[in-house]
Amino acid sequence: MIASGIGLVLLLILGAIIFWVFRLSAPMVTEGENFLNTLGSGSTQAAYAMTSATLRSGQTQEDFARTTKAYGLDGFQSASWSNRKINNDRGILEGTARTKTGGSVPLTIEMILENGIWKVLSIKGPQVGASTGPVIENEPDDISIPALAAPTPDEASRLVLASILAFNDAVQAKSFDAFHAGISTQWQEQITPAKLLEVFQSFISSEIDLTPVKSVSPVFKSPPAMNDDGILLLEGSYPTTPNKVYFKLKYVAQDDKAWKLFGLNINVKE
Repeated sequence: MIASGIGLVLLLILGAIIFWVFRLSAPMVTEGENFLNTLGSGSTQAAYAMTSATLRSGQTQEDFARTTKAYGLDGFQSASWSNRKINNDRGILEGTARTKTGGSVPLTIEMILENGIWKVLSIKGPQVGASTGPVIENEPDDISIPALAAPTPDEASRLVLASILAFNDAVQAKSFDAFHAGISTQWQEQITPAKLLEVFQSFISSEIDLTPVKSVSPVFKSPPAMNDDGILLLEGSYPTTPNKVYFKLKYVAQDDKAWKLFGLNINVKE
């Protein structure tokens, strides 16, 4: 009887937790589904206007329409959510969207609270790496295996150095216009110079200068190699002092002629 009583108490506690999760997330779910229903009605422009200012600053309406159509969300009919989470002004909806043609689309929607209203920050669907948010380490949805071979370690070292110095030039100039012009066309379509400036404002504010990387050789975490989607990943660090420069760079083959930057993550720490 004692064990049964404890089990009942635990069930009641679990039920209360689930109840509060659903209650707290209800407004977020409502706004997320309103957004999807707007897409499903064919009103892409109205749906784009319902997204967060952050998403709109990093993606044009045309790119947004192309991505959501690729997911089949222009034919959205209903959704079921297997997971819903809220952390302060951020939230996540994970589940499956069903389309009018009977299809099922695995979907993750990141939400953000803007002026008291939940807005869509990013959408991730079934296509490899496709996303509508201001993603810095994204993968293109139309990539094919390139004719270019993976670079040798020496070639990879030169490629990384050129990318980091170009990034550093943008930080010193406090403008990413020139840097944006040199990245891959796929990344150009997903992010603006203004968004790059916003994302890496901390480098400017901290007056970080990466010039010392020119005097040392990079230490790669693994040999240069392409993944199954033809994306070249170069990850490692520069043993500069007093702080090391850690990098994780992604490249795609531009017209099968040259590797162009498609994403970067740079940290400076001990």
